[in-house]
Amino acid sequence: MDRRFDIVWRGYDRRQVDAYLRRLAQEPAGSPDPPVFDVVLRGYDHRQVERYLAEYAAPANRPDDDGRGLLDEFFGS
Repeated sequence: MDRRFDIVWRGYDRRQVDAYLRRLAQEPAGSPDPPVFDVVLRGYDHRQVERYLAEYAAPANRPDDDGRGLLDEFFGS
C-alpha cells in the first residue's frame, strides 16, 4: 500500500520528511534523534507525520518487525 501524507496549507517540509524517512529505511536501528522539520506552505500534515513516526518508533507493538514495514508502506516498496 502506498502511504502518502495529506498536503496542507502549513505543514512539514515535504523534502525534509521524505529525506528523513529514506534515512530510516536505510538504517532503522541507527535512526537519528527525533527530527525537527521546517513548517512551510503546502507541506505534509504535521499530525499525520508525527503519528506515522510514533508508530515507527513503537517496536513493542510490532515484536517481529524492525520498522521497515511502515517505511515500505510509505515508499510503496
